[in-house]
Amino acid sequence: MSGIFLGPLKPQDLPEILAQPVASKVGKAHFVASGSHGLRLLLRSLNLKKGALVAIPALICPMVVEGIVAEKLTPLFIDIDPENFFMRCNPEQLKKLKPDAIILPHLYGIANPDTELFRDFSTENRIPLIHDAAQSYGLEYKGRSIVEYDQGGVISFGQGKATTAATGALVTGVSEAVIEEENLNSIRRFDPASRNLMRVRMGLKSSPWMERFRFYGFRASRIQIKAAIYVMAVFAEQEKKRRENWNFLQENLGPELYGASPERSSYYKFILHKVRPWSPPPELAAIPHRQVVKYPASMDTPIYNDWDGYLYELSTERSLKEW
Repeated sequence: MSGIFLGPLKPQDLPEILAQPVASKVGKAHFVASGSHGLRLLLRSLNLKKGALVAIPALICPMVVEGIVAEKLTPLFIDIDPENFFMRCNPEQLKKLKPDAIILPHLYGIANPDTELFRDFSTENRIPLIHDAAQSYGLEYKGRSIVEYDQGGVISFGQGKATTAATGALVTGVSEAVIEEENLNSIRRFDPASRNLMRVRMGLKSSPWMERFRFYGFRASRIQIKAAIYVMAVFAEQEKKRRENWNFLQENLGPELYGASPERSSYYKFILHKVRPWSPPPELAAIPHRQVVKYPASMDTPIYNDWDGYLYELSTERSLKEW
């Protein structure tokens, strides 16, 4: 497995990041320590009973599962489409499984193809719907940010995301009671772990001893917010380069590359589905990529015995010249 590139921060970005103003929220969204923290706050806002079932796709970031378990809830794994890897809406199946809440991820800068179906199902059955846009900064749905709908949602600035700032996230839809309980309107002044990770990502000298510091609160720190505001400001410029890189990949991979749609909010990451193990051709040898492994997360998780092939993610975070 090859490592995926974790841009876009560079050493020359640090002075601009440190010069950014600090805000505790952007519009209706609050900055929090991470995407999984944001999901936990949203789940907590629902006042679900202990052990309640939260529907998520069978192929998903383990941090989502950890967040659900941390809130003493139970992950309910739902089938994904083997053609595009999105969680699909099967109303009859969902009625039988009886989820108490649904977390709907929007992958690779693309809205889930069944977003409308999930919204209709959640409304008709009075089941809370949370939008996980960790991979889809800037994604709009019917003219508004996807995370402003239903029970709200999360945008992540963590490792490997479209607007990666090393750590941190934005969350919408958290109840006022939880905002007050976790003091989300205030900011942590210092977070050595986040600052150290940023320096590592920039290729600057870091202090290994700082990695021992871990903050378990939900609030974001000043450095997290400053970095997030910076990458949000340069998102359009990054996307211009990413789309140029996308054209290069399309020329070399053609129809094997999934996700060439005008609806995409970001072209930072692509997926490739191969029947046999894949090694990039020489002209793509410098493209950061990784294999995504599917595995049964629990006894009740679907095991895709009839789902042949290998899934890869390719990053176009920086220009090919920088590679």
